[in-house]
Amino acid sequence: MYETIFQQAVFPILDRLNGTEISRVLAFLSETESYSTSELRDLQDRKLSEILNWTGEHSGFYRDFWASASEDRRASSDYPELDGLPVVTKEDLREAASQFPLSAYNGNVLEIRTSGSTGTPTQFLRSQEQESWFWATRMRIWQWAGYKLGEPYLALNLNKREKWTKRLQDLLFRCTYLSYNAENLDSRGVMEALRRSRAVHINAFGSTLHLLAGYMRDNDIENPGVRVLTTTGDNLSQEHREEIESAFGVPVIDYFGAGGEGAHLASQCTQADRYHLHVENSVVEILRDGRPAKPGEVGAVVFTQLDNRAMPLVRYDLGDLATMGDGEPCPCGRAHPTIRAINGRACDVILTPRGGALLPQFFFIGPFKLTDHLRKYQVVQEELDRLVVKLVADPGCDKPAAETAIREYISEAAEGSLKIDFDWVDEIPLTGLGKPRPVVSKISAGGQRESEEDGS
Repeated sequence: MYETIFQQAVFPILDRLNGTEISRVLAFLSETESYSTSELRDLQDRKLSEILNWTGEHSGFYRDFWASASEDRRASSDYPELDGLPVVTKEDLREAASQFPLSAYNGNVLEIRTSGSTGTPTQFLRSQEQESWFWATRMRIWQWAGYKLGEPYLALNLNKREKWTKRLQDLLFRCTYLSYNAENLDSRGVMEALRRSRAVHINAFGSTLHLLAGYMRDNDIENPGVRVLTTTGDNLSQEHREEIESAFGVPVIDYFGAGGEGAHLASQCTQADRYHLHVENSVVEILRDGRPAKPGEVGAVVFTQLDNRAMPLVRYDLGDLATMGDGEPCPCGRAHPTIRAINGRACDVILTPRGGALLPQFFFIGPFKLTDHLRKYQVVQEELDRLVVKLVADPGCDKPAAETAIREYISEAAEGSLKIDFDWVDEIPLTGLGKPRPVVSKISAGGQRESEEDGS
C-alpha cells in the first residue's frame, strides 16, 4: 500500500521541494530494465554524443584540455567518440574550478565539497538533472537488491542531519537515519533502532556493517527482521562479507560510485559474482596502460557522466581500480554490461587506545573539508596512541589554523586518546598499484605494531 503512495505522492513532493525529477527518471529506469544489449548501447551512445557536443561547445576548459593534453594523458577507447581523448583528474578540475558551472547551463546547481577517498579535497557541482539520476539510480539499485520503495529502512552514516528538508525526506522515506560516533559505533543503539523501526533494509559502509555483525556475534543477537543489506563507500573484503552474512543470514549487495561526483556506476548482481553497470547515466571504462583493459585485467576506473551539464565529467579518473568482466551474458537475464570486481578503496581502520575505531570514511567526510587550500592528505597510525597526519598545501594555506582544526576534530572523536603529529610534505607517494592510500594503519587488530612488510 505505502509503496504505491510512495511512488505516486512522496516522490512528487520531494521533486517539488528539491527541483528534481526523480520520479520521472525512476520510471524511465524501470522501462530500460527490459532493454536489449543493443538498445542500451544505442541509448548510451546517443546521450554520450549529446554531452560531448554540449561540453565541446560550452566549456573552454575542455576544449583547451582536449587540444593540448600530452599523449601520455590520452587513451584509446571502445567508444569511438571517446577514443584518443585525454583522461581528466581531480587535480585538473581543482585548477579549473573557476570555469564551472558552465554559464550556458541555466538550471539549479548543487555544490558538494568532499575530502574524497583519494585524499584530494575537491568541490563538485551537480546539475539538477544529475541529482535526479543520482537518486533514481540509487533507488533502482536498492530495488534490485530486494528492497521495496516505501518500506522502512535504516541508514548509517557519518554526516549529521541538519537541514529540515533532509529530516522531512527521512520521514517520508520511512528512514531511520543514525549518525554514529566515529570512534565507536553504538551497536546496541543500532539494534534497538532496528527493532523499534521494524526496518527491513540497512544501507551502510561495509566496515560499519562488519562492526555491527561482530557485536551481534559476540552477544548472540539474531537478525531482528532485516532482509536487505546494501553497502557502499569502502572496499568490502570477502572475509568481512562472510562475517556480515553469517550474522544476519542474508546476502550483502554492494554498489559502487562516487558520492561527491554524484554518480552510482555499478551494483552487484544478486545472482552472480559481478557488478552491473548503470549505463543509462554514465559510460564506464576500465583502462590499463592507455587502452581498454582485457577480460580479467585490473585497470583504472574512468567514467563519463551523461546528464551533468553544470560541470561535465568526461573521461574522469575516479582514482579506483576494477577488474574487467568477460563480456558474457549475466545469468540474471539483465542486458546491462558487467565488470568482475571492484578493487579500489582498500583503506585501513585506525584503532584507539580505548578500544574504539576510526573508520576510513571518518577521514574522507570529516576533518579535511574544514580547511581551505589543502591539496592532499594521508593519516598514518605509527603507534596505537599516535597518528601522523601528512599534508600537502596549496599557496595560501594557513598551516597553524589547519593543524588546530584537524587536531580538534580527530581528538573529539577519539576522546583525546590519540597524540596527533603533523608532517607538511611536498608530495604523498602512491601505492604499488598506483592508487592513493589516504589512511594507513601500522597497528594490527590486536593493537600491536605490524612489521614494515606487513603494514605497507
